[in-house]
Parts: sequence; C-alpha cells; structure tokens
Amino acid sequence: DRAARRSLAGIRQYDGRPDEAFDTLRAGIGGSPDEDFADWLFIGQQEYKRSKDGPWVEYRRESVVYHPSDPSVDEAAWVRSRLAAADEAVDEALRLRPDSLDALALATIVRFKQGRLVDAEAAGRRLCEVHGADDAANCGPLAAVLDSGGDPAGALAVWEEVAARSGQPNLASNLIMTEVNAVRNKTGDSIESFPVRADRLHALKRLTAFSP
Repeated sequence: DRAARRSLAGIRQYDGRPDEAFDTLRAGIGGSPDEDFADWLFIGQQEYKRSKDGPWVEYRRESVVYHPSDPSVDEAAWVRSRLAAADEAVDEALRLRPDSLDALALATIVRFKQGRLVDAEAAGRRLCEVHGADDAANCGPLAAVLDSGGDPAGALAVWEEVAARSGQPNLASNLIMTEVNAVRNKTGDSIESFPVRADRLHALKRLTAFSP
C-alpha cells in the first residue's frame, strides 16, 4: 500500500539509493490527488537538490560521501538529467495544484537552470501574482529571472508593483538600501559607488534567497 511504499522509498533513500527510492514512489502514485501531489513535489525537490550537489556527492545513512570525480562521467549531462527529472515531477505536481507556492517556486528555478527563461518567467509571474500579496519575497524569483535574463527594468518594475500593491511606496527602495548598506559595511565602499538603479536588483536576488 501507499504507506509501505513510502517506507520502502525512505529506506532506499537513506541507504544511498535515490533512484530506486523515487521509482518506488512513482510506482505508488495514483488514486489520491493530495498524496500524489506530495510525492511528486518531494521527487522534484530532491532531484533539484541532486542537480546542485552534482554526481560526486552521495548521502548514505548518516554520512555524506564525496566521491572523486570520474572523467568517464559527463557531469553536465548528469546535471541536465536531474533537472529534467525535477521538471517532470514539478509538472505533475502543478497539474494537481496549479497554484501551489512550493511547486511554482521550484518550477521557476528548475526552468531557469534549464535555460528556459520564458517558462521560468511564466512560473515566477504566477508565483508573484498568487502569493506576492502574502509575502513580497515570493516575487523575488520572478525579479531574479528577469534580471538574470537581461531585463533589469522588468525586474525593477516587479518590485515597484509589489511596493505599490503593499501600500508601502518605499518598500522596494528600503530592501535595496538594506543590501547596499550591508555590502558597504563589508567592503568599506562608499554609498556613492552604488548607482541608484544599476546594482540594486542583484542585491534583491540575495535578499530573496534566490540563487539562479
């Protein structure tokens, strides 16, 4: 049953066999939309984490094992395959819950990492539209995708819209100046060395903990 499969999947992942663990979860999907969503989201999150860790990192029981790099392994292709698996899983999660905060956030960053800027922007924009009023940081992924994709004016517009919607016209400027001051304190640079509009979007990426 579902509980037994999840238990077996947990054992296999704990034992350093994530592919088998995720296959076990996939085999049990069907019949319960809520549980299916949770399993797809979990698979997507774990596959994305693997893409960041790379092929030489293995989690086994209570340890993290760092393997020596193997020239016979195409690391870039391995990462692409993990991102593809994450994208497939988050697609299924969004099919079940199109407005899920966690699924939209994951879709934004996975698609950005895949170089699919239009799709990443679409997911990030939906995330901002649905959840930005609850927490301005939920618009951070969209702003970061736009900025990194060569549209800093569009990214700035996102924050200006968030500020206007919040009834706090100084919100965007305050976020930017907070980061500029932090950089100044670390480097000793004067505030004049940070142009008013040029560097602040890069600061916002760090503030929203989004690291494409």
